[in-house]
Amino acid sequence: MNLDQGTENANDNLNDVNEVNENPNGLDLDDINENILENFDGNELEEAQTNQEVPNGDFSTKKNTIKEKIRGRNKCKEIAKLKKGEKLEVTFYNNRAIGPNHEVFARHLGIIVWDANIVPMRVHKWKAIRDREKDHMWTAVTDIFCNENMESYRDHVLNNMKELWINWRLDLLRYNVTNKKITLKAAFNHKLRNGLDEKEWKWLIKEVYRSEEFKKVSARNSANRLHYPKELAHRTGSKPFRQVIWKYLGGNKGMKPKLVDIFHSTRKKGTSLPLVETTKKLVCSLNT
Repeated sequence: MNLDQGTENANDNLNDVNEVNENPNGLDLDDINENILENFDGNELEEAQTNQEVPNGDFSTKKNTIKEKIRGRNKCKEIAKLKKGEKLEVTFYNNRAIGPNHEVFARHLGIIVWDANIVPMRVHKWKAIRDREKDHMWTAVTDIFCNENMESYRDHVLNNMKELWINWRLDLLRYNVTNKKITLKAAFNHKLRNGLDEKEWKWLIKEVYRSEEFKKVSARNSANRLHYPKELAHRTGSKPFRQVIWKYLGGNKGMKPKLVDIFHSTRKKGTSLPLVETTKKLVCSLNT
């Protein structure tokens, strides 16, 4: 076999390999595109089209995708460093954790309520969770944290976990549906990046988010938020009010600050409050 014939055979083999790589299953590309379009929601299709660029003179399709920044899982390194039998001391104020370990405590409660092995997902409301599961939650707390009157705070900690559990389910809807501007139907086939099981996510959509009761409550809450000036929203970020009271308003010294002082400390911008006239009216109502 001469050199020209060997080169020609090599080129033919290379073309065959490229065809296999482009369509490894031997399917008709037109049929594949039709199936994709049938399963796409309109908003998703528009988003996918905007993320694709085909340069002039280039027959290959180039995807210019923007990686979404997502928050990683809570690791609780402070807890991971604990030795066997060692626990973290936690202080309570107004029946909630404050002090040096309050952030670790809150983070650990979040991890507990997100764990489907501890807290069941397929329940419509918190009160449907059985006492056995709640005992499991409390054990997961007391295995790590301690206080001289720990058992007296059991119900308060469980109520805290209830709030975290409800907010988490609402966050799943907000981050995976509302913020992405897609429908529940389109989100039904999406795989979440936070590790939630696909079956659990589909159950939430079918049984919770699409229920008439959930839609009614959601619409009512949205309407209520419109009446409150956004400029007067709290400016403490993730820091709870009780921590502000404990650290800055004398809570650690047994002092009980006035509601007006709490309002000012949690909503001030610099040293003053925005919307002076509106603020005066609210302060007057708090003083009465």
